[in-house]
Amino acid sequence: MLALALERGADVKRITIVQTSRLALLIIIIPIGFGLFSEIKPLGVGATDILAGGQVALLFALAAVSIPIALVIKIPAPFFSGPFFAVGALFGAGQFEGSLPTYILWPALAALGTAIGSRFAGVDLAMLKDGALAGLGSTVLGLAIAGGLALPVAYFLSLPGLQVWLAFAPGGIDALTVVAFSLGADPAFVAGHQMLRFIGLSLCLPFATKWLGFGEPEV
Repeated sequence: MLALALERGADVKRITIVQTSRLALLIIIIPIGFGLFSEIKPLGVGATDILAGGQVALLFALAAVSIPIALVIKIPAPFFSGPFFAVGALFGAGQFEGSLPTYILWPALAALGTAIGSRFAGVDLAMLKDGALAGLGSTVLGLAIAGGLALPVAYFLSLPGLQVWLAFAPGGIDALTVVAFSLGADPAFVAGHQMLRFIGLSLCLPFATKWLGFGEPEV
């Protein structure tokens, strides 16, 4: 979105506020709204399901190698997508079983929240209010549309409604994947759908803005 805003000469700072507000609202509204009323039970892992130190080190090494590859081939959200595909392939092939230790998971969640909060630097109160209102409106509308599509899909495919809703919700790939994990939903299912949505946006939005006449690329 920001890359397209720069290309089209739009107000990048205002768009950043709206998008950041929308993302922050998503990761607040969804857990509070559905966490206590979800039909999904927390996954819960026993002591034998926690990966050993050597396995964790190998996964981090694989993730580190995958990031520059993702940057070179220019896939969306490379710092998330690279490790997602590399580590996901390893788990999908049955080479690893288990979960990361909580001493790694919780700092990662804290880092995500800190990164989102830091985007509000240098924003005055009036701009923050306008951006938050726009972000709230787009968030509620997006969640309503996603819910209207997700619930019938979940019903006919016998999938948990919240899980499909998270997969369809218009939000950040990394943020909604973390929300899915925290609520006990399938993070791979959510991340896969969010990745496809992100790729679709990246491919279609530049043509849509040009067709609708929303600015001309800067030279």
